[in-house]
Amino acid sequence: MDFLKCVDFGAVAFKFPKAGTSSIKLSRHWREVLSSDLKAYFGSGSSKKGKGSVGADVRRAIWSAICGKVDKADWLGLEEETGVGASKLKRHLKESMKKEGEKFIGN
Repeated sequence: MDFLKCVDFGAVAFKFPKAGTSSIKLSRHWREVLSSDLKAYFGSGSSKKGKGSVGADVRRAIWSAICGKVDKADWLGLEEETGVGASKLKRHLKESMKKEGEKFIGN
């Protein structure tokens, strides 16, 4: 996902200095853990969450940063892949999926 280059993980890490996180750690956490958890959750409605090295507040901040960069995603490719219009996909992510992701992370 090229749009991940636009996500400022450094700003997220800066918000949580006591958590001992770095932008590299948060970026890796997104790629290796949180994105997979959310993909499984959105795909089946459930996901196994392991003991996280990153707290829920930081995970929520990562998710918020990802959702904040939705305009940078390859919406044309997603539209072709799903057969659903790009504007509908964006709206769904900005509204429903963002709230559902926050709910999942908070549990």
